[in-house]
Amino acid sequence: MTVPLATPTPPVAEGQATPARRALLRPGWPLTALLVLYPLWWALGLGTLILFALTVPMSIYLVRNRPIQVPKGFGVWLLFLLWVAVSITMIGRNPPQALPGTASDRLISVAFNVASYTALTVFLLYAGNLSEREYPRARMIRQLGILFIVTVVGGLVGTFLGDLEFTSPVELLLPAEVRADGFVRSMVHPSTAQLQQVLGYESPRPAAPFGYTNSWGFCLSVLLGWFVVSWFVRTGRARK
Repeated sequence: MTVPLATPTPPVAEGQATPARRALLRPGWPLTALLVLYPLWWALGLGTLILFALTVPMSIYLVRNRPIQVPKGFGVWLLFLLWVAVSITMIGRNPPQALPGTASDRLISVAFNVASYTALTVFLLYAGNLSEREYPRARMIRQLGILFIVTVVGGLVGTFLGDLEFTSPVELLLPAEVRADGFVRSMVHPSTAQLQQVLGYESPRPAAPFGYTNSWGFCLSVLLGWFVVSWFVRTGRARK
């Protein structure tokens, strides 16, 4: 009986990435990490903060692959960002019929909004500069459809288990005075719903896997369209 000899695996040179590592770090992986693994980030307390972390590899990609292409109408978005920057000068004002507050009270939320708009700009440019070979549009549509399913499941859990919440690992790492801030808590403390009195009694308004019910509803409506498109893409492939 002859035992076949195993084919020796060629050694990997120092500094050379393995095929598995190359597949993991292929262009477009930050988008996959965001869309597919979002429930994990939410459970870890990074549901919103992961956006800022992923802008780092995206920015590196954009710098290394210049010139950067911008979509049509990008100037309008830049004007909006300029308007946001100018509006910061009004941070200490209290408009009529608005909740009173001071500039220091609003500093965290304003800084977060500015950082969010900046991160979204990086996301926009990164996704637009990826080629079809690097990150096929069909893959992006499919991943957006997956996030829609996650949003629907989170809404059902929030409806029937509205009091479910837990302390995330990121929340445990924060100082007590930081965790006590309501805005920070909404980002790092996973809860399936917001318990509010809407009809005269306390009832759950689904939020998972997001911090606010309004965010959940917005994402549900936007992702619904991509979920429908993903079915058309899948059906078209099946016919071929």
